[in-house]
Amino acid sequence: MTEVLHGLRVSGILPTIVARAIFSDLPDWRPARPDNAVSLPEGSVDLWFAPLAASGPSDDDVLSEPERQRALAMRESTLRRHFIAARVLLRRLLGAYSNRAPDAVSIDIGPHGKPGLSNDPSLAFNISHSGDLLLIAIGATPSVGVDCERPRSVANAERLAERVFTDAERAGLRAAAEQSDAARDAFFLRHWTRKEALLKAFGSGFTRSPRELDTLAATTNGYVLDSFGLPGAGHAALARPSSAIVRAQYRYDF
Repeated sequence: MTEVLHGLRVSGILPTIVARAIFSDLPDWRPARPDNAVSLPEGSVDLWFAPLAASGPSDDDVLSEPERQRALAMRESTLRRHFIAARVLLRRLLGAYSNRAPDAVSIDIGPHGKPGLSNDPSLAFNISHSGDLLLIAIGATPSVGVDCERPRSVANAERLAERVFTDAERAGLRAAAEQSDAARDAFFLRHWTRKEALLKAFGSGFTRSPRELDTLAATTNGYVLDSFGLPGAGHAALARPSSAIVRAQYRYDF
């Protein structure tokens, strides 16, 4: 489905703008368990969503020692529980896709924070969580990036956009703000997730200026940008190589 807001009035050099919020036609979400994961054909990506609010205490035996230490350093119990649940699920998924035990999965962190599998370079993955939302992308692709955000008010959206949005994106944000605060918030979070997903796919993080990246386009810098909703609520985006496809979307319930 593609939603298009036509002829929004803005000032300056862009008297009108077509602000395209592109929602991709992806497979329906369906319930699954990590044991249901099967080998990915080359050039395909699977998405996994999990609501962390329902997670209970998790067995952390599969975690690496640095992951365990990071969890122990978290003083807030809910954050610690969510972190452990997310990492255990990630390891179970990566183990299923690579035919390894979860505790045998070797996760490396790149110089700008991008994670990768040292013992299976044929698989790329990325993870994002916002509050109790968890989203994981796993692909038989050179790279993949994913981001999600809970719906919320972004009262300082236009000030933040000055640092991270292109001129056209800022014009679209101003036009959305003229409609309503809700439209402003949705526009900002939608394009923020698209930008984050793309930066994570690059592996550069914010060492690369986000203002260089056009998220109004469906394809940019060799990547397709998919915007989609999460079960229940939430904004999400996936950056995948232009030749890759999304095979499935799975929902995991703790």
